[in-house]
Parts: sequence; structure tokens; C-alpha cells
Amino acid sequence: MKVDENMSNKPRKLKRGFSFLVWLFTFIIGIIIYFLSPLGHVSEVTVQGNSFVTTKEIIKVSGVSSDTRYWPQDLNKIRGKILKHDEIMKVEIKRKFPNHIRIEVKEYKKVATLFEDSKKYSVLSNGHVLRKNQDGSVRDLPLLLEWKEGEELKWMSKELSKIKSEALDMISEIRYAPTELNSQRIIVFTTDGMEIRGTIDGFAEKISGYPSVYSRLPEGIEGYVDMEVGFVLKPYVEDLVE
Repeated sequence: MKVDENMSNKPRKLKRGFSFLVWLFTFIIGIIIYFLSPLGHVSEVTVQGNSFVTTKEIIKVSGVSSDTRYWPQDLNKIRGKILKHDEIMKVEIKRKFPNHIRIEVKEYKKVATLFEDSKKYSVLSNGHVLRKNQDGSVRDLPLLLEWKEGEELKWMSKELSKIKSEALDMISEIRYAPTELNSQRIIVFTTDGMEIRGTIDGFAEKISGYPSVYSRLPEGIEGYVDMEVGFVLKPYVEDLVE
């Protein structure tokens, strides 16, 4: 007797269908167990790229803890919380299965040292002053005198962050010296003893040309460089007359 081909294939199809249902059921049960068990919570948080802000502080700001569920978790929300920190410039957050979260940060760099009340504090490129970590051993960064936290300091810090190391290394001090007519006026002293007078606005672009200008300055000159309209050497005598 000839057996119908469709009839002979039925048991095989039923077996495959049953195997799929068993697999699907097992998968769903596994997912439920994962979410309900400790594996469904964050077990480890690592932080990379931080130098000034402690790992503990970054984790606290992020709001992530062992009580936080691994899925679903809005990484953008966590990122937004960390970016509110004054010292953090950039944040990337990644998941690492099964329950590890990795936070990578980029901090604002140090651009100067603020001298205030006989103490020294690091200043970041966004103008934030690191008062909690008083650092009296900061070297090779311009010393800021007569500055207060505010828009002018933020502006000056931003300008300093643009300067190449060759020119930045030649700056010893920057004194904030506003006048009634010029609220941006600054006096800069270089490591070679030269005095430069200028303004905050456009300082980075102008000072970048100083190394080549200095090499052409006559020796023994008693005067200062006026950088407001370019590099103009003016004697102190002329300054007293004015």
C-alpha cells in the first residue's frame, strides 16, 4: 500500500513544532528568572578616565547602585546626570553582559592656578575652580592673580585652553587689571621677565605669536608689549606720561 507523503511528514512537523515551543518556553522562563534574580540588577560599575573626580563621586552622581535593574535602564538619563558635574566634559556609558555598567568620562583639563587668600587652586578649562582639592604643587601653569570666580574667569580659562604648549609655557602670571574703560584688561608676565598688556577677548590667538616676536625684541629694553592692537613695544616712560 502506498503511504501518502503528507501523512508521513506530519510526525516530523509536529516534533519540530513541539521542540520550538519547548525552546520558547525555556527562553521565557530564563528571562523571567534573570529579571527576578540578583543577575537582573547591576552588580558592578566601573569608571575610567577620571583624575580629579573620584570614582565614588561619579557613581553617586550617576544614581546607579546594586538596587538598579540592569534592564531596562536609560543610559542617556544616567549620562545627563553625570554631565551636570562641573568637572566632567564628556561621558560614554556602555553595558557589559550580564550586569556590568562601564562609565567612561573625560574631564575638563587644568589650564591655570588661581592664587587666592594665600592659597593655590587648580582652574579648569570651563572656569571651574577645584577648591575641594587644594593643590599647592601645581607647576608649569599660569598663575592667576586678582581674579574672582565669574564670567571673566570662565572667559580667560577658555582662552587658555586654546593656547598651544609652546606659548603657554612662556606665561608665568596673568593679572586681572580692569579699568573704567576696559573691563577685560589683563597684564601678563612671561617666564623671561617680559610684561604684556592686553585683553581677554582674542588672547589665545594673539599670544600664540609671542614666541616669534620675543626672538626679535632688542635686549635691555625697559618697557612692555602692548598686545591690544598687535605687538607694539612701549617704554615705561611713555606709559608714565600717559
